[in-house]
Amino acid sequence: MSFPDLAAKQQISRDGGYRPKWSRDGQEVFFFDRFIQSSGRMMRARRATSGGTIAWQEPTALFEVSRVWDFDLAPDGTSFYFAAPNPDAPARELNVVVNWVQETLADTAPQR
Repeated sequence: MSFPDLAAKQQISRDGGYRPKWSRDGQEVFFFDRFIQSSGRMMRARRATSGGTIAWQEPTALFEVSRVWDFDLAPDGTSFYFAAPNPDAPARELNVVVNWVQETLADTAPQR
């Protein structure tokens, strides 16, 4: 929705989404494609401006996510932080995924 007048609305996801978060620069929205306590995909939609009108590119899947409660983005936009349940025991380790942008771009690059 537009702000502050709330008059203009644009749908970003095609099949719904959960827990949307804006990037710090306001150019991307990240969200889960399914209810986040089940398995799903982390999605990204990028903002596009055409002729002074704000539009959105088709959302793309970044990676699979299993059973998380919530997430956030690092201030520099290069990392995600997930809060996930551990039904078997208290947490004894922390898994950090680095270079996810480069890995995502490598996975989507055209094959030669």
